[in-house]
Amino acid sequence: PIEAVQVGDKVISHFGKSRTVTDTIAKDYDGDLVYVRGKGSPREVGATPDHQFVQVNVPRNCRQADAEFVWMPVGEWKDQSHALLPTTLGEEKQTIFSTEDGKVIELDSRMGRLIGLFLAEGSIDKNDRGPYRVRFSFGRHEVPLVEEVCGLAKELFGLNASVNNLPSKPSVTLVDICNVNIARLFSSLIPGNVYTKRVPACVRTSPKSVRFATIKGWIDGDGHSRVDEINGGLSAKTVGVSASIPLLQDMYELCLSCDLKPNLNFRKVRVGNGVKTRQPSGQVALYGE
Repeated sequence: PIEAVQVGDKVISHFGKSRTVTDTIAKDYDGDLVYVRGKGSPREVGATPDHQFVQVNVPRNCRQADAEFVWMPVGEWKDQSHALLPTTLGEEKQTIFSTEDGKVIELDSRMGRLIGLFLAEGSIDKNDRGPYRVRFSFGRHEVPLVEEVCGLAKELFGLNASVNNLPSKPSVTLVDICNVNIARLFSSLIPGNVYTKRVPACVRTSPKSVRFATIKGWIDGDGHSRVDEINGGLSAKTVGVSASIPLLQDMYELCLSCDLKPNLNFRKVRVGNGVKTRQPSGQVALYGE
């Protein structure tokens, strides 16, 4: 919260660089606030009506490059105004993980890919002593993903993953990485469940190749793509779905940071006879050539 920021804290500038807070300004205000949310954006920004935002004016029948950028009090904005959305999540840095048994694991595109697949299909099994196993649940038809996770477990951790088909789950193939230290690592990176998972902070500030690999892993695990021929050209639609609203918001921002143009849509919870019949969910969609 902005009211918790103090002198000496580090914040991210509009260029994505880490900067030190040298002063704070706090003043009483008694009046209305204006809230702005861009179409398809997961978050809204509140401000006093006189606070100036950058408005983008694009005249009709002109190229995007000819757009005009104007500082304008947010209280004067209208519903069809165009704004700028941030495309940076922070200063890029390389992350190295160290496990208790001495393994050193770099957050590269391979690890980003595995994290993306985990965000889609992964879970952590725990006992009285804590996390002990990383589990991926794939459909029986997703053989390439099963083989890929086994390969990544060997490359990244030097471990052999086990593949199991349970009679009680005839449509599911389970891939287990049975190692306490790797389970603890994933549990610390992604502590939530299917409804609360989030993109790890270290991925959000990782190099673009890692961020893109995470997006691709998530969509391959929990999404679908389609290519259509339209007006003599090829147009693609790629969709990632999730029951975790925070994850969808994170993925939307991750896509923006990779110069993609995402669209975020939420599904309404249906209610029947006083009982909710479905958990909130949504999708991040990408369109283009």
